[in-house]
Amino acid sequence: MVSKATSTQPEAGPQLQAIDASHASLSGDLTLFSVAALVEPGERLIDQARGGTWHLDLAQVTGVSSAAVALLLDWLRYATHVGVRLQLQHLPDAMRPIIAISDLEMVFDELELVE
Repeated sequence: MVSKATSTQPEAGPQLQAIDASHASLSGDLTLFSVAALVEPGERLIDQARGGTWHLDLAQVTGVSSAAVALLLDWLRYATHVGVRLQLQHLPDAMRPIIAISDLEMVFDELELVE
């Protein structure tokens, strides 16, 4: 099941775009079939932020599944391994029930930048 965030944009494959060495944005649907292709590109971007913080903006994410949570946890694990702090911005509301049922609120509360 994919939870949809409210959007008037047409559905598209996910895109991970570097903004600079410590900022990136993620957009599109994050489903079981789409997130695997994002793992390595995300790790390469995290590598560029070594010793600092990697900020990931999720404002343009249009759909999520548990695979989206797994992707973020994978990036968190990798970032921790290489000494980078992961900071999330605009966590989609549709992701919150998945995080809650997975008992991961404390993990994501620490990652989320309150604006």
